Amino acid sequence: MDIESARVAGARHQLISIDETIAADTEMEALVECAMAPHRAILSEVVGRTSVGLHRNTTLFSSMHDALLAAIAQAASTEIAFSNGWRYGAPVPPGPVTVNDL
Repeated sequence: MDIESARVAGARHQLISIDETIAADTEMEALVECAMAPHRAILSEVVGRTSVGLHRNTTLFSSMHDALLAAIAQAASTEIAFSNGWRYGAPVPPGPVTVNDL
């Protein structure tokens, strides 16, 4: 960004592909590990299983969203639950589902 007189005067960007050829930032890795360490036990707790992959990558339908809404409806003892949904997050492959996945 170009800043002139406390205002943005111009902006440019470049898309950088992230892959294994980019070296890890060890200082940042240490900061993330320090922040995550107290939470690792609870985040790795298995809270369920799925026989199908759960994804969040579509606007109108996602299997993860449906699974969470079914859980909300069951917890609330109702037949239906609504949400505005979301599209972000890593997919969960078939198998155990952890707190971190949710």
